[in-house]
Amino acid sequence: DAPVSFGLDQKTSFEALVADISARFVNLDTGQVDHALDNTLPRLGEFLEVNRGIILQRDDRDQSFVFTHYWSQTGDRPPYLRLDAEKFVPFGIGKLMRGETHCFSSLDELPPDSPDRAYLEQRGVKAALNLPLVIDGKVIGTLGFSSLRERAWDHTVSTRLRVVADVLANALARVRLDAHLRLGA
Repeated sequence: DAPVSFGLDQKTSFEALVADISARFVNLDTGQVDHALDNTLPRLGEFLEVNRGIILQRDDRDQSFVFTHYWSQTGDRPPYLRLDAEKFVPFGIGKLMRGETHCFSSLDELPPDSPDRAYLEQRGVKAALNLPLVIDGKVIGTLGFSSLRERAWDHTVSTRLRVVADVLANALARVRLDAHLRLGA
């Protein structure tokens, strides 16, 4: 497939979407973050013309990842709440844990012997864009979008999504800090 390339109008619309999302999260009360994330995933997913959007957060107790926010164009749900990423998607999670974006336009771009391929085939995923959620140099999760068809990703859009990932990571970090302070009080 040819790269999904956005024209000037679409890039302008995307910039407006990124700015709106950023503005909504800057001073958002921590009690409203989950609801705002649930509204943000479909807005981004529909703009990107993908089938699924996810936020996985890392559980520091056992290093697993928890599906905390999930949007699907078809209404499907994740197959389970926790993902043992080291077992099912070691190649992708390795990149994310190094703070790198994990992006592929086709499963052929993944290592042929990687468990990632089997897991993604089972879920029907043919292309994905995953960005690490990083706070103070530590990966706390991932923001991801997947497509049930092969497709390339516009470089400008993936770069700007890093800004969104940073904004969302900051909001999630504030929620974690608030919960920690409430438990400690």
